[in-house]
Amino acid sequence: MTHTVKRGETLGKIARAHGIALSKLLDLNPQFRANPNIIHVGDVLIIPGEVTAPVTPSPAAPSAFAAKLASIARAQHDRFHFINEADPQLCGQIKRWTEEIGGEFFSCTSNNHPWSAVFVSWCVKEAGATASEFKFSKAHSVFVNKAIQNAINGVGVFHGMQINAHAPNVGDIIQHNRGGTKFDFEHARRNSQYKSHSVIVVEIGQDEDGRFAFCIGGNESDSVRSTVVRLTPQGFVLQRGRNPFICVIKNMK
Repeated sequence: MTHTVKRGETLGKIARAHGIALSKLLDLNPQFRANPNIIHVGDVLIIPGEVTAPVTPSPAAPSAFAAKLASIARAQHDRFHFINEADPQLCGQIKRWTEEIGGEFFSCTSNNHPWSAVFVSWCVKEAGATASEFKFSKAHSVFVNKAIQNAINGVGVFHGMQINAHAPNVGDIIQHNRGGTKFDFEHARRNSQYKSHSVIVVEIGQDEDGRFAFCIGGNESDSVRSTVVRLTPQGFVLQRGRNPFICVIKNMK
């Protein structure tokens, strides 16, 4: 079972409330082991219980399109992750990405013109998706909202799902809040203009801290970067309190 952190709680208090040792709680939630005094309201912890959900089988092999999308994202990361957005080499590429998805280019470095959604959109387009399949945009919220509508109407090959409804696989897209916002899936369903961020899943794996999705995104620390999204034992995105996750776009192409 799980426990969502509330205001004023600590890992020690939560462990005592459930009658378990703190070490046991950290064994089940190893992402907090390095800094056990730092948790946020909304973080979701795994708690031992009599009833546990079955472990999701290993993800199916990605489709040819999903594998190509992951490969493209990896290639851009390999090429640019040591290069700052102000460098002419990466800035020129950002301009190309923007124009090739049909957007108007303004700046590589302005906070008013982030390019993270441009990166995701371009990778999806470069992998072979069409404008009728994916809503290429300079805003993550635009293509997420379109994917959610696809799922509601049972159409298309990109479906926006709640994070507890779909275990991400290679080629999927994970969206989360940024800048301290707390938008949820219902907000994403009803709105297409709000600040957020998303990343492309390029690998599903497991290490000593549990299951994870290895992801690549743009405009992270002013470059193309990789991040790790922690997953539950069942393979779903593990919710967090700071900049919580909003949606997973299921790639069915």
